[in-house]
Amino acid sequence: MKESDIYKFEYKLEPEGKLLKVDASELQKVKFLDEFEDERLGLERLKLKAVNDKGVVDDKAYNSWQPLLYDGKIKIYGSNLYSCSGSICTFLFSKFYLRNEKDDFTVMPIDFDRLNLLNLGKMDEKRVEALRLVGKDCPEFSKYIDFFYDNLKNDKEFKKSLEETGIIFVSVL
Repeated sequence: MKESDIYKFEYKLEPEGKLLKVDASELQKVKFLDEFEDERLGLERLKLKAVNDKGVVDDKAYNSWQPLLYDGKIKIYGSNLYSCSGSICTFLFSKFYLRNEKDDFTVMPIDFDRLNLLNLGKMDEKRVEALRLVGKDCPEFSKYIDFFYDNLKNDKEFKKSLEETGIIFVSVL
């Protein structure tokens, strides 16, 4: 079992200074600053949960360091994954993580660790359950998720329009 997707950070206080190291488990957030000391990128260590095939939310065996993409009542974190061969890189997919500002954990709407051909049909259910968990404090959001999921299951034109816009995808393989 791995504890985190980043194990340590190395940094210098000055360009020609000594290389310093810190264990990632000792940190919760890292900020990368420019020459004017403005934050250019921040990474937060996220405690992850995901919806399993039985619809139960359970803890992941590791944490993930991710940048904050949207800061609000529901925070959105995420990053892109690429496959590189030599100097040529190809975009594979994006990973997104959601967190209710009141929670100390982050939810993976798509659990890429458990994704396989046998459970692709359950992806919509798992995403909706993750959204329900993150938006549990907002009755209007929950009502919208119920409406959205009902249309997703029962309205072929609705689902087709979402697939065409890329909001949901048929396959991630």
